[in-house]
Amino acid sequence: MTCILSSNRAPETPCTIPMCALLTLVEQFVGVQVHHLLNNGAEVNQRDPRGLTPLHRAAHLAHLDGYLEIYEYLLVRGGGR
Repeated sequence: MTCILSSNRAPETPCTIPMCALLTLVEQFVGVQVHHLLNNGAEVNQRDPRGLTPLHRAAHLAHLDGYLEIYEYLLVRGGGR
């Protein structure tokens, strides 16, 4: 959890946890939890070991019902900057 809540980490720094909570919640389409983590300091641009961000994952899944909403929300919250 430190990985996504720490405000002093650079967004481009890979996550040291194999699968950060925010990335997992985006993949599992748990929108309420995504909102909660971002409202409590999660880094919207945190990257996994492959360099993917939550926005990348939401974009990849945007063709599925509901993922477009998460994709748009991540953009509003600064994803991709």
